[in-house]
Amino acid sequence: MTEFKKLLDLHFLRTFSQKHTLDELELMRKKLTFIVDEKRQKEENPETLMAKRALKAGKMAKQRLNKAAGFISANDHAAFYDENLRALYAYLSEKMHMQAHDMSKQNIKEQLENMSVSTNTAQRFVAVLESCEMARYAAFSQNANDIYEQSVAVIMDVEKEIKSS
Repeated sequence: MTEFKKLLDLHFLRTFSQKHTLDELELMRKKLTFIVDEKRQKEENPETLMAKRALKAGKMAKQRLNKAAGFISANDHAAFYDENLRALYAYLSEKMHMQAHDMSKQNIKEQLENMSVSTNTAQRFVAVLESCEMARYAAFSQNANDIYEQSVAVIMDVEKEIKSS
């Protein structure tokens, strides 16, 4: 703020407070507070927040998958599979507003289909999750690059199908 503007603001405050009583100023403050609170409540409406989170789900998944790709380069397969699973589950959580305890494979498939995702894509999503879990927890030999590419492809397909519906 420039010096001139600061002086104008100070002058405004002095003259404004001289023209109005303390009760009037308090009433104006309450009205302003009410207006600001009302606007904040609209912005923080749970439905609005959920919609914003759903829109950002793809972007967040992409960031996590890029981080997972870094683990492939570092030859840290356990960290890759862990981060890849986090990306997939976080995507589902944000996109479909699912809690962790609701994320059974059958429920994931049903929720995806309810969001106008094709049965084939929903099955592919679950298959990628299962492949990643097998590689992570059962020491099942799977090519990390293949799982990465499948993860990226299935998330992109889900995004396309949801947008086109």
